[in-house]
Amino acid sequence: MTTQSKKDLCWCLFWLVLFFGLTCALCTIDVQPAGPQNSTIGLAGINTGFHAFTKESALLDKLTDIPLYIAFAECAFFAFLGLYELIKRKSLLKVDRSIYALALIYIVMVVLYFVFDHMAINMRPVLIDGALEPSFPSTHTMMTLTIYGTGIVAFRQIYKNQKSLNTIVLIVSTALITFAVAGRLLCGIHWLSDIAGGLFIGAALIMLYKFLVSVFQ
Repeated sequence: MTTQSKKDLCWCLFWLVLFFGLTCALCTIDVQPAGPQNSTIGLAGINTGFHAFTKESALLDKLTDIPLYIAFAECAFFAFLGLYELIKRKSLLKVDRSIYALALIYIVMVVLYFVFDHMAINMRPVLIDGALEPSFPSTHTMMTLTIYGTGIVAFRQIYKNQKSLNTIVLIVSTALITFAVAGRLLCGIHWLSDIAGGLFIGAALIMLYKFLVSVFQ
């Protein structure tokens, strides 16, 4: 294990510790029936105060779906790239290992999505079609950050000598992440802690991908 891979693993663990720390805080600190239908909310003072500031925007909610759809297109690109390499090189062993690592991260991300979708730590600050839904962490934030963040690393790994391409990917990905996260913060369908949780787990998955790439080399 190289020095860089050790650093990547430590950063992964750091973000995971922050995520679990936030989760514990939501379960124990300032838990009040402050949500819709008197649903209990952890860190209620901070969360309700921020939500009162942002209000709600259905339009912004819809607009933040655009970066996620583009992210799914990026996932499809890497899937087809892996298939192309397999057909061209006629061996599973000759497919770029960074693509295998990316597939593993995508699988972990999907599993976490379904796990979090059934965790009722905090409920949304608004009713969705008249019903309460779990909101912690923001899986929208988690997936957007994870896909674009790992994509930046993957492009640099696969297209090492194409600096212009990597610069474009970095700028566009950063812009899409920023818009998605800011939009989810301000659209009013999540608590502040939901966005923070999504960022923490997304950052952990990115660092896990960097670790896997460095180990697979």
